Amino acid sequence: MYPHGFRFSDNQEFEVRKTFGIGMSGMIRYEFIKLYGHNLYAEMGPGILMTSHKFPPLGTLLNFTQRYGFGTNIPLNKKVILIFGVRHLHISNGKGMYLGVKFKK
Repeated sequence: MYPHGFRFSDNQEFEVRKTFGIGMSGMIRYEFIKLYGHNLYAEMGPGILMTSHKFPPLGTLLNFTQRYGFGTNIPLNKKVILIFGVRHLHISNGKGMYLGVKFKK
């Protein structure tokens, strides 16, 4: 990733530094409808991202990510499938994250 631009917070403007980031994430995709040879799917997955500068500007170097979206697989021939979709990526510095254990009776 290579974010740049400006961010507004509490009527103040912060420049988002040109920074470089590297990370990894997992993805779960559920193909829920097969329609005219196309598989429609929904997907989501968590990840982690480390950047060279704090991102956002008042954030941290280590961030959690969340992606989700939907799309379709379009077979072009027996060996090639075109994947088309829309995905949202959220970058968070981890505020409000938690870990828990639940026990069933």
